[in-house]
Amino acid sequence: MDTAANVAQQLDNLANLAERVATPEFQRGFRASVANRAKAANSSLTYRDQQGRLVREWPATGRVEILAE
Repeated sequence: MDTAANVAQQLDNLANLAERVATPEFQRGFRASVANRAKAANSSLTYRDQQGRLVREWPATGRVEILAE
């Protein structure tokens, strides 16, 4: 495969990846995977929830702390 074709294929792959990660199924699976890893490591997750609040969550204990509204 020549360089131009290789670059074109890589761009197509990136476009497909962008579409895939935007799906609700991928997002649910990703969140579950991250939460499971945090639970196993007894560590916290920090994120913005749907209301825009800054949240810290400890999946191992179920503790949730609102850091900022």
